[in-house]
Amino acid sequence: MNSHPTFPLQIETDCLCIAIYEKGDGVAFFRILQENAAYLEDEMFEVEALKSVQDAEFYVEEMITSWHSTKRFVPKVVDKATGEMIGQLWLESHWEKDLFEVGYFIVEKKQGLGLVTEAINKTIEILFAELHVESLEIHTKETNTRSVRLAERCGFRFSHRVKDGSQTKTGETVDMLHFQLNRDRD
Repeated sequence: MNSHPTFPLQIETDCLCIAIYEKGDGVAFFRILQENAAYLEDEMFEVEALKSVQDAEFYVEEMITSWHSTKRFVPKVVDKATGEMIGQLWLESHWEKDLFEVGYFIVEKKQGLGLVTEAINKTIEILFAELHVESLEIHTKETNTRSVRLAERCGFRFSHRVKDGSQTKTGETVDMLHFQLNRDRD
């Protein structure tokens, strides 16, 4: 039996429902990957890896299993006004370090509306208050300026740079930037 706490199966913010994937969500997930492929392919391996709705459904089932094992929590992000899936969070647990790595994406048409900030701020609140995690990290390519600004807007501080830590879709080597937020908000 796993002794780690679990992230709530569903949370709501003013505009969003953030919830565990359900069987059948592969259709919507595959659709948003396909519709946003050019925008997402440099940041998400899933764009290339998932070639069909069946692949996406298998991915969803893996994320459900990971959730229940508390290895990682990967909730879908749904626009409450439309009921449409518009993104995903990625909360990778490192229980031995009392740390979670936080990742996210939102469909391109919903960028710039503050929705990811809203989702991340609520996630921070839950990870610190309910799961009692001590530290959170965001890792992003230095070329992903939106993600860098989001980390800073949500209170994360630059921690360190990993030289040549990633590649772009064109094969260019870029640095990875690591941002950290501690529960005590030093």
